[in-house]
This record gives sequence, C-alpha cells and structure tokens, in this order.
Amino acid sequence: MEENASAQVPPLVYPYAAYNEGKMDPQVAGWPLSEAERKYILQEEFAFRKPGCEQGKRWPNFDAVTPSAGYWPTFFGNTEPGDTQWLDIHSQLVGRVRATRETVDVVLLGDSIVQGFGGGWNGPDFNPAWKRLFANYSVLNLGISGDKVENILWRLDHGAVDGLCARAIVILVGINNHPGPNNAASIAEGIGLCVRNLRLRLPGSHVIVVKTPPARNEDVRPLHQLLKTIPATQDPMVHLVDVYDDLVNRDGSLKALGFADDKLHLDMIGYEILATRLKPVLRRILGKWGNDSPEPPSGLKLTVVHEHPTALLKAGSPGMGDNLYGVEGGCVLKIRGTYHFFTAEMSGDPRLIKMRIAHWGSEDRLCWTRRQTIVESSAAPGDPRASLWAPMPVYDDHEGLWNLFYVAYTYVNNYTEDGRIWRAVSTTPGPEGIDGPWRDVGVVLQMGKESQPWEGLQGVDSFFPYRVGDKWLGFYGSSDCRTWFRVGLAESPALAGPWKRRDGNPITLSGPRGSENPVVTRLKSGRYVAVFETVFREDGFGYADSADGIHWSEARELPLLAPLDALRKVRTPLGLIEEDDGTFSVFYTGFARGDDWGELWYCRVRIEECNPGSPHAEADCRARR
Repeated sequence: MEENASAQVPPLVYPYAAYNEGKMDPQVAGWPLSEAERKYILQEEFAFRKPGCEQGKRWPNFDAVTPSAGYWPTFFGNTEPGDTQWLDIHSQLVGRVRATRETVDVVLLGDSIVQGFGGGWNGPDFNPAWKRLFANYSVLNLGISGDKVENILWRLDHGAVDGLCARAIVILVGINNHPGPNNAASIAEGIGLCVRNLRLRLPGSHVIVVKTPPARNEDVRPLHQLLKTIPATQDPMVHLVDVYDDLVNRDGSLKALGFADDKLHLDMIGYEILATRLKPVLRRILGKWGNDSPEPPSGLKLTVVHEHPTALLKAGSPGMGDNLYGVEGGCVLKIRGTYHFFTAEMSGDPRLIKMRIAHWGSEDRLCWTRRQTIVESSAAPGDPRASLWAPMPVYDDHEGLWNLFYVAYTYVNNYTEDGRIWRAVSTTPGPEGIDGPWRDVGVVLQMGKESQPWEGLQGVDSFFPYRVGDKWLGFYGSSDCRTWFRVGLAESPALAGPWKRRDGNPITLSGPRGSENPVVTRLKSGRYVAVFETVFREDGFGYADSADGIHWSEARELPLLAPLDALRKVRTPLGLIEEDDGTFSVFYTGFARGDDWGELWYCRVRIEECNPGSPHAEADCRARR
C-alpha cells in the first residue's frame, strides 16, 4: 500500500475564513499532531474550539462546516481538563488504518450508529445484521460514538483515511448536530464537505452517504431534501441511501421497532433495515455477494397502475355485523368469473385469538357478499385449535378436489404458539367444490424432530402449496412470536402429503424482519412469482420470482400510491389474479388507522418480465399487456 500523505491532497476551503487563515487550529491538517495542536484540542472548554468562540462570539451556522476535534461528554466517562479519550480513540483508528496493507472492501465512517455495527475500536464483533449480509466483505469500522459532522471533517484532515485503499466508504453522520429547518443547510453542506474530502483523498473509492436517520423529535426531512441537491452528491461515485420510510410511520412518528429505548440508536431490527438498504448498493459497487447464500436478481418488475381509493370491506360493511375487529390475511382467487376471498375474521375477544375462517364472494371485485363460515376457533387456553389463521385454498387437479390449508394455534400467555397446518377437503368434486362443504382430514405440517433451527415458538405460522412438475412445493413460515418472521420450503409427492422440509431453509425473501404469508402464482410464461408481507413496512408489500419454483430471487418492494393521510396500513397481499386486459389484480388486507380494524383493499399492477442473466436485461423486459 502506498503512503498518501495529507500534504499531497489539495486543501479544502472551508466557509469560515478564519479557519482557512490558520487563526484557529495551530495545525489544520496532517498526522501526527504537533504539540501546539495537541494542547489546543485538549483545552478545558470544548466550546472554545467552536468557530467564532475564540473571538468571544458564537456562530452556530459554521459549526458543521468547520473542522473541530471531538470530545466525549461526561456521560461517557471522566472528561476533566486534559482528558484524552476521544483523541486516543482517533489515534488508535489511525494506527489501524496505517497498518492495513490490503485493499479494504468497505470502510464505515460516522457516529455511534456506525460504531454500533461492531468491529470497531471498542472490540465487539460485527453485529448479526452485518454478519448475515456482509460476512464476505473486508471491513474497517472507523465510527466514534458522539461524533458530529465537524468531527468527521477534522478526522479526515488529520489522518483518518490517509494511505488507505478502499473500494467503498459508507458515511453516516448528522443526528448529533440536531437536524432541523434552522440548521439543515449547514449540516448538508458539512456532509458535502466530508464527501469532497473523501473524494480528494481516495479518488478511486465510491462514497455511500446514508441520509441521517430520524431520531427522537428531530425532523430530518429538510436535511434529506438538501442532500439530494448539493453538488457533492451529483458525483457518479457518490450514492445516497435512505432508511427514513423504514423507520417512520406514515403520520411521522417513529416506529416502535427499529430503535433502542432512547429512540436515538438502532436496535437489531434497525440494523437489519440499514444493512438491507446498503446491500444492493455495496453489491453493485463491489461486484460480489456479501454472503454465501446469494439470491439471483429478480426477473420481474411490478408497477402499480391503479389503486382503488377506498376499502372494499370495512367496519359496518354488509356481512360484518358480528365481526369485532375485521379481516386479516388469506387468499383471493378467481374461478369462472367469480372472485373468492378466504380470510381469517378477527371475530371476537380475545382479539387475535377468537377467530373464524370465512369465505366471501364477488362478481366485480368491488362488492362482496359473505358466503359462509367454514370453521370457528375455541379461544380456549391450552387448546391447540384456540386460534385459526391463514386459509389457503388449492385445487388438486389430479384428485379433482379443493384442499383448504389453514393454521391452528395454541393460546398461551396472550400469544399464539405451536402452530400446526391443518388440511380440509371439499366433499363436492370439481371447481364448484370451492363452496364446500369442507371436511378436516388432519395436520400436514407441525413442529417436531424435523423442525429446523430457525423455526420458533410460533410453530408453523403459514403454508401455501404450489405445483412444480410432478411434485408439490409449499412455502411455510415460522417466527419467535414477537420479532422475526421467516419462510422455508417443504415438498411432497402429493398435496395430501407427506410433507418434508427441504434443506437450504430459510428462504430469504424480503424485509428486515423477514417475510410472512407468501402466495405463489405461476405466470403464463412459466415463471413463478410470490407476493408476501414484508412485516415491517406499512406502505406496500414484497415480491420475488423463480424460474423453477425452487430457487427464488432477491425480493423487491412494491410501494403503493395512496397519499400519506390515507387511513390504512398495508398488511398482507392475497395473491395475483390476471385480468382480461393483461394487468393483475392484487387484493390485500390492511388495518384502518385509529382503530386497527382489518379491511380488504384492492389495486392493479402491471408485470414486466425480463431475463435477469442477460447483459441487456432492461431492454429484454417486455410488458404483459
């Protein structure tokens, strides 16, 4: 590795003229520090190092755009006059950089959120989110908790990356500067100066700027708008990554999951979100996968072409009179011009426990009539059929009978646990048997000695079979009942079973907390596509595709078009139905804001198929019209 001395880098001109003229820091660049510089940055009052304070004034607009050494306030430990904690950490990281002789895939630079990825100065290993997605990348974590934009600028001018060879640099900073309408411009300009500094020092490195995440009561939206327009981010070697929509509800409040208790730092779900957003950018830059289980690129693109403006079924709709909490999940299919909606009705108390599996019908997609109750749960503690969910009707064309798969749970300590997949069969043969009556024939998949390590307390929480050649495959889900939801594949020679879990599970489809309730459709081209709930998002759903029904692509997200004030939270897509005009109907359940009443909604999408292995994949895409 060649040394890249700071003196060889053209100096930046900072907005505060006194700094450029050498009237503040005795040493504005270079490492190691002179005695005069060391004495200056260890003086008793941190505020003395702020622009203007050396003249007895205060000019906050220059804070984020003028390099300033950092410090650790008292809640990090002893910070008496002459304390060297922050400087010692910076010195340790400079030493680590200078000892690095190989090209590094990723450098992480920023504040405590960056430091929280692990692998940094304070010793802990990289956290599970980073290891799961990026274990194959070489990484240097240069994050220091508490750093502000001006501290990053000072570190860059004083050896932070000098001599380093890096392919990508991820920078995340700004929340400690307290973003808001009054100082967003200064913070954005300061982050832009960080980017320019990095591009001058490491001209061969891509720079990924993570837009400052939301936290507490800070409004980061003005800062985000400015970051998109500053000249530094227009460089083709600079990339912006945004996690705002993943961490904020549509009303602007912070999501309950994603943040630690202080509503400032990220929890493990938050780090999964951040890592998920970084994944495609890093893979594109580095040209290699970050883990050993890569998914192929998607061969489909879904686009919303119409979104019905109101719920089709909601509180007070005909047929909902004795339903206390609405509908959730299930499947919609079209048979001889009639739409059939099989769903779990949250019919009574305890909520989410007292349930009914119900069947609704519609001739026009918009007006629905309740056709029957298929089965009702007991809601009795300890009963393995206390709560019933996720009905999925599947036609067995060999037997000429409809099969209905659904989940039955045990009610334990206000949660549903130990889920089992039950199978019912229509006693009426042929397609008209969709109306039943139904006869339960037993459990086809449950927890047991064949369960895999990733499966959790909830047992098997969803199941959707689909035919592949002369056998059946089925997505099944599991979770720990509270935080993560994942899916795997099972297979069987017949729809009736026996069903066996496949190796290679879980299948990574989408979402920082995974995926739930996949419903699979086979297109006329033969490609399989699954739509599913991405668990953590409220404004859309996920989809993935497969050429053979076994190997599934990386997932993509489909945000819906409703304005921010729309009274709904998207939950579960119920499958794809191809219409006469070539578009596909997607029905989905979601919760009304305010009372969390489960509603049925509807949109139409267009599907573009392409060959993901082709170098001209975009040109190869063809709309299914």
